Amino acid sequence: MPYVVSDVSRGSRLDEKNGKSYNFRTDYLNIIQEIKNGDYVQFLISKFAEFYGTRLSAYPNSGPCTMAIIASEIPNFRNLGFRSVKCIYVMPPSYVEWMRRIGGVRTADLLGRIDEARQSILMAIDDDSYHFVLNDVLELAVRDVQAIIEGTEVNQHRSQLAHDTADILLERIGDNL
Repeated sequence: MPYVVSDVSRGSRLDEKNGKSYNFRTDYLNIIQEIKNGDYVQFLISKFAEFYGTRLSAYPNSGPCTMAIIASEIPNFRNLGFRSVKCIYVMPPSYVEWMRRIGGVRTADLLGRIDEARQSILMAIDDDSYHFVLNDVLELAVRDVQAIIEGTEVNQHRSQLAHDTADILLERIGDNL
């Protein structure tokens, strides 16, 4: 399934590749001009003054696609005119595994990532249209995502495990930093 590659102005993390994970940009004046030209379907400036945006040309001409999106932007994204938007929250299998996975994040970014996760989980839990997928075994997670996209029956046990993991993760990171 095509992945929509967004433009970002933040630095890349250890496991990210330019042009594949994101288009990493530092040409701020060009970004501003491209916004004025209407090149972006959507964009935002994060609370850390980082630009995130997707160009119309990044989307496939037809059919489904996937992309990472900051959860606070989901309501705006739903209003962009797409035929459908399915929100899937992919959960790590545990708090310990999540901390291991984000362990490569720059120290300066870690509190922001934790706060973003807290806000995103709260939003997903409060929105019945979100689907939770447990990212413990890649093949099973992919199967769950495919079932959600195709509208076929989702493994309810795995979905509940993912939702429970969200509750546990939220409990561990707290309601406030």
